[in-house]
Amino acid sequence: MKLDLFSFWADDMLWVNRIYLGFRGDGLPDRKVRELRIRAGKTQKEIADYLNISRSTYTLYESAKRQMSNETLCALAEYYGVSTCLLYTSDAADE
Repeated sequence: MKLDLFSFWADDMLWVNRIYLGFRGDGLPDRKVRELRIRAGKTQKEIADYLNISRSTYTLYESAKRQMSNETLCALAEYYGVSTCLLYTSDAADE
């Protein structure tokens, strides 16, 4: 088994960010994935198919009624070609 220290660090950072944002209640990843999907001109169904989940489950993610797993966040970041850190930044930080 090969140890990938970056993967451990990235996974830990996702959890730290998730805990911090959970206390703030920002729901930034939920808003960001919706924004990225719309910018890419994709439907919820297309993204749900990519993630191998139902459209209704994906809708719950975008509406912040269900929390995305780290694996889902990483898959979406890879799909859109962005860093997972981007999913946790506000629009003002993107500019």
